[in-house]
Amino acid sequence: MTKLTFIFNEPKLRDNSLTADDMLFDMRTYAKHEDIQETEYGVFSKDGEDAMALLLKYVVDKEKRDPAFITYLDKWEANIDGEIENCLV
Repeated sequence: MTKLTFIFNEPKLRDNSLTADDMLFDMRTYAKHEDIQETEYGVFSKDGEDAMALLLKYVVDKEKRDPAFITYLDKWEANIDGEIENCLV
């Protein structure tokens, strides 16, 4: 199982009139298209040999399109079969 977790800095979001749901909109849209499940709030999971590639593709694409996105995150991590990678580094 591969998971991608987003935890946002709520005070920073509020200061900028944003919500976590605003920030998750793109990922939720991408997830629907790629058959990725939101198994918990802000946690997206997928099984299969292409799971890691599909989840990490979102990380790379989002960071390129919107570099400011990461400034709103406290945690952005990939969990690949129990091995955790910090996507904020």
